[in-house]
Amino acid sequence: MTRLLKHDALRLAALAVVTAAMLPAPAPAQSPYPAKPVRIIVAYAAGGVADVMARLIATPLGADLGQPVIVENRAGAGGAIGTQACVAAAPDGYTLCMGSQSSVILNPMLSKEANYDAVKSFTPISLVAYAPNLLVVSPRLNVKTIDELIRWIRANPGAAWGTSGAGTSNHLMAVYLNREFGLKIEHAPYKGGILAVQDVLAGHIPMAMDQISSSIQHVRKGTLVAVAQSGATRSVHLPEVATFAETVVPKFRYDSFQALLGPAGLAPEVVQKLNGALRKALALPDVRERMIQLGGVPVSNSPEEFAAQIREQIPLFRELVQLSGLKPQ
Repeated sequence: MTRLLKHDALRLAALAVVTAAMLPAPAPAQSPYPAKPVRIIVAYAAGGVADVMARLIATPLGADLGQPVIVENRAGAGGAIGTQACVAAAPDGYTLCMGSQSSVILNPMLSKEANYDAVKSFTPISLVAYAPNLLVVSPRLNVKTIDELIRWIRANPGAAWGTSGAGTSNHLMAVYLNREFGLKIEHAPYKGGILAVQDVLAGHIPMAMDQISSSIQHVRKGTLVAVAQSGATRSVHLPEVATFAETVVPKFRYDSFQALLGPAGLAPEVVQKLNGALRKALALPDVRERMIQLGGVPVSNSPEEFAAQIREQIPLFRELVQLSGLKPQ
């Protein structure tokens, strides 16, 4: 009897070993996010507003997340190239991008290279800052208001208007002015608005339009003249400069934003972790002070609030595109 019991016990033990070998191995535990460096793609040239703001938040974001946050510039096509790279990345939280109205909302309407949708192709994380766009001219023009500039342009047909690229909101303004006032402004697209501003400073072109941070210091020094700004209200940094809405384009009422986004499909827990880390970064006094010095207004909101803002702005820009007569190219 004892032998039989031993035999049965051995047989059961062998069966258990075989059965265990046939079972799938337990899945390895996933490392908590992030387990490696995070990349923020900036779709414009180094030194521009998107680049500066991305670098301002990168260090505190990295400190909070426990991994380096690397800023990568991928300029071209009015922001479509870098933004497309972000959209095409794996939705794992390791590739993000700085986005603006031009790169996120306008490019899909105007660029065949932008194979993405402002609502469907992104996971909104949070706004970073508002920054009005500023139209600046060389002091050599001897103009100080948009009305004086329009008269100067009439007397100088073909004058160049520099922007960060074709199809941007700043380009649309030039097209709209041409249509409404019978002007002949020549658009000069650059790989970044700051490059256009630098060419105004160098005397290569007479005027440029870009976010306020690219030119506010030059306006304060008197090396550039600000003739109009794009915000719904006048910036606290330049309260003496009228908005387009007050003057020639009543419907042009928006504040340009810079924001953090990822490709569609980011896991909710990753979005919340990034949103929380960004809120902490934007609450740091040195980060806020630097952004304000650049002409921006630091802002952080929930992913849901940011997504709603994108949806609300689409009709405005679609109307501007229709008014301009621009077609996707």
